[in-house]
Amino acid sequence: MSRWQRVAPAWGWLIGTGFFTALGLALLLTTASTSFPLEPSDDRLGVVLGLVFLVLWTLAAWRLNRMGLFIGDGGIRIRDFAVTQTLPWRSIAMIEDRPMDTGVGMWASRMLSARAIWVVLENGEAIQTTLAYRGTRVADSPHESRLTSTFATSQAIMGVQKAVEGVGMTVSERQCRAALLTLRQALTDSRR
Repeated sequence: MSRWQRVAPAWGWLIGTGFFTALGLALLLTTASTSFPLEPSDDRLGVVLGLVFLVLWTLAAWRLNRMGLFIGDGGIRIRDFAVTQTLPWRSIAMIEDRPMDTGVGMWASRMLSARAIWVVLENGEAIQTTLAYRGTRVADSPHESRLTSTFATSQAIMGVQKAVEGVGMTVSERQCRAALLTLRQALTDSRR
């Protein structure tokens, strides 16, 4: 495997962000081709600001589309919105499934029982990846158990869960488990 391969594609997310990238490019090209050359009396600042907005829109949509968890000969690559981090196989101690603590936000991840794949490095540092799912989780404290059971029956929370899964921002628990097995196998293979 010489190229980076996405471990578990969230197809809804990829299609949605791909659409917004294409939309941004189409609007950018249309606006640029119809706006120039301008007459001296035309509002150039408005056109330039519009073009800058469309460039930023397109870049943001493209970057969202590139987010994910990838494996390759060199290790694991975690692409977040702002940062891409490559972890060599030799620096990885283990790969595990833990509750999410960033991304969706602490409160929302607890309400949605969000879990993610974590990479634990040889030095003990744990890094949360972008691969997440809505899983089952036992509450950590009696207070949290009461809070979770109160909110779990709420239609609003159920609606948020369905919406998050519906747009493909997360993968299914089955897909995440399969990705975890793939990552662990790749880690084992790299040690040979």
